[in-house]
Amino acid sequence: MRRITFFLLVLPAFAHEFWIEPSAFRPSPGAEVSVRLFVGDGMPGEAYARNPERISAFFVDVDGRRFEIEGAPGADPAGRFRAPDGPFLVGYRSKESRIVLDAEKFEAYLVEDGLEEISRLRAERGDTKAPGREIYSRCAKAVFGGKDRAIGFPVEIVAGGDLAALKAGDEVVLQLLREGKPLAGALMRAFHAGATPLASRTDAEGRARFRVKDAGMWLFAAVHMRPAAAGHDADWESLWASLTLDVRGSVAPGS
Repeated sequence: MRRITFFLLVLPAFAHEFWIEPSAFRPSPGAEVSVRLFVGDGMPGEAYARNPERISAFFVDVDGRRFEIEGAPGADPAGRFRAPDGPFLVGYRSKESRIVLDAEKFEAYLVEDGLEEISRLRAERGDTKAPGREIYSRCAKAVFGGKDRAIGFPVEIVAGGDLAALKAGDEVVLQLLREGKPLAGALMRAFHAGATPLASRTDAEGRARFRVKDAGMWLFAAVHMRPAAAGHDADWESLWASLTLDVRGSVAPGS
């Protein structure tokens, strides 16, 4: 089973994103919330069972106070918890994994995910035809009402505005952060079940804007790649950020 999940995670043509999908985005205080993890090249994706060997952190965050989300190994949903009173966040941080892709697949992956700068650096090094040796990890977050905020992941997406009031047809502004600072020029994607994915480059302030035309869960995702630090048996490190949130149905005029 682990081998199947591994390949789902690393084949760039089939399974880029990793995200959190709760049973409810607006639960009543004290209600049980189940949390599923998904992986895929956009929604709906494939369920990803809880794997303790891959989890670095998995928690509910209430105003900076964190509570671990518990669950059994191999479980789907990956965890359950009681909803706190008021807005909160759920965060998932994975441990690092290593992959090696042949040159053609790696270069195609770089183009598809807007990582042309890495392709250029590989060309400068004379590595265009060399395999891509990479370590990767996941930084996933879900927002439950109120306002989003940074929670200290190395790369993360933060949504602006009052998300409790976000409705179909509104524009949502998202900021991509690296070590807490804006990350410009990155490709961010937006996904909604049954809809054509949207894409936008982050501006100088790390911001991307999307018109969320449909109600329901939206997934926003981006990846940042940089040279791997010394000591890793890899040339590149990728950090995958995702954010899921709920969009209300549009309000009829005069209602």
